[in-house]
Amino acid sequence: MALRTENSGLAQLRYDGDRLVQRVIEYGGAHPLAGENVFKASVQFQKDAVRGQIQGVVEIKDLKQDRRKDFFYDLSGFDTDLHRLARQKKISGANLLNILLQTVRVLLAVRDKFNRTHGALRPESILLRAALSSKPEVALTDFLPNPAASTAPDKYEMDDLRALGQTIAAVAAIRPDQDTLDIRQLHINSLPEPNDQEASRRLGKDWPALQMFARDLLWQSDTAVFKSLDQLEQKLARLSGVAVRVGQAIDFGSLPDKRFGDAPFQIVVEASSGLRVSLG
Repeated sequence: MALRTENSGLAQLRYDGDRLVQRVIEYGGAHPLAGENVFKASVQFQKDAVRGQIQGVVEIKDLKQDRRKDFFYDLSGFDTDLHRLARQKKISGANLLNILLQTVRVLLAVRDKFNRTHGALRPESILLRAALSSKPEVALTDFLPNPAASTAPDKYEMDDLRALGQTIAAVAAIRPDQDTLDIRQLHINSLPEPNDQEASRRLGKDWPALQMFARDLLWQSDTAVFKSLDQLEQKLARLSGVAVRVGQAIDFGSLPDKRFGDAPFQIVVEASSGLRVSLG
C-alpha cells in the first residue's frame, strides 16, 4: 500500500491509512538543520538523549536517504505534529497550554542532562499523541547539534522561549491550506490582535490571554517577563491547573526587643513561592 504524504512546515509526514509511520526532512534550503553534517550531528544528539533515558525525545530509527537532500526515518505511536494539528483542527486554549507545558518539561529534562535545550524549536518539531486530550503526550525532534564552545548554552534556551511565543502566534494564524509557515518571520508586531476574529475562532475565549502570553515570550530584553524555562513552566502549570513543585525560602522580618510581660507583637513572614505562611 502506498504511503500518503502530507507537508507539515519544513517536514513531511507519511501515513499508512491514519497511522503516522515516517517523517521526512529535506535538510537543505531554509531548514534549521541545513547541511548534511549538521543534520547527522542532530540525529546523533537525539540518539544520545534517548540513550540517556530522556523521556520526550523522538527515537530516530532506520534513518535512510531517498533523494540527494531528503532523509526519512520510521515513527511509531504518534498521531501528528503541532503544525499539522493546528492546520486541520480547532485547538482550544487549554489544549495549547497543555501541549506547551509538556514541551517545556521535555526541554527542562534535556537541559538538566546535557546543559542545553533545543535551539531550533518549531511547531513541526513537536510530535503529538492524544493531542486534544487533557494529558497530551509530546516528543521533540530536529534538535540543533551541541553548541560550539563559542556559543553560550543559554542562547538555546532564550531562542526556545522566543520560539514558543512564535508557536502560539503560528497556531493562531495558520490557515487550513497553509502547508508551510516559517515561524522565524513571526514577531510581536505580527501577532493577531486580542479581538482578532480568526484567532478567537481558532483558540476560543482564551485567545486574549494567550496573545499577551505570546507577547511576553517574544519580548526579550533586560525587562523580559520570562528569562528561563523554569519561570515559564511555573506560569504554564498555574494556567493549566497542574501542580508543580518549586523550591522556596521563608524569610522572617526583624524581631523587636521584648521582655516577658510586654504587649503581644506580630511576626512578619514571607515565602518566596508566594504561598501564605501561617504560624502556630
